[in-house]
Amino acid sequence: MKKLFSIIAISVLMIQSCAMNYRYYDVKLQGNAPVSIDKVNISHPDNDSRLEIVANWTNVSDKEIKEVFFSFRARNNLGDYVGCTKRTTRGIFVGQDKGPHYSGKASSKTWDDAWYNHSIFSAEIIRIKVLFMDGSKAIIEEDDIILITRLTKP
Repeated sequence: MKKLFSIIAISVLMIQSCAMNYRYYDVKLQGNAPVSIDKVNISHPDNDSRLEIVANWTNVSDKEIKEVFFSFRARNNLGDYVGCTKRTTRGIFVGQDKGPHYSGKASSKTWDDAWYNHSIFSAEIIRIKVLFMDGSKAIIEEDDIILITRLTKP
């Protein structure tokens, strides 16, 4: 299948939290993606082995977005997929951000308890599903998402 892609390069900033230290990620989406990812932060596990995800993104389409679903997959420090110790998610967490999200507007969403597992070392976005107010949808699959892990602390 022939792909006509333009790469949306994203610069990622580190956010500060008094409760958790974050790992942050550079994310690039290929294609005519209706969203751009401004930053994604994955916390280190807290005392209860809980990890938090923060996603900041922008609606770059010319349509109003009803909701967006971000799918993340967790890995341990050896690169193996790991799951949540409290839920049977097979390491996949799907975070929902309900709209409306207007064209050109930035949004931020925090999922406080994406996983419970002290062995999670990193996570990757594997799918983004966008539902528009007009009933249409766009799906960005894993092959069109480039995730570059940054583990440097500020």
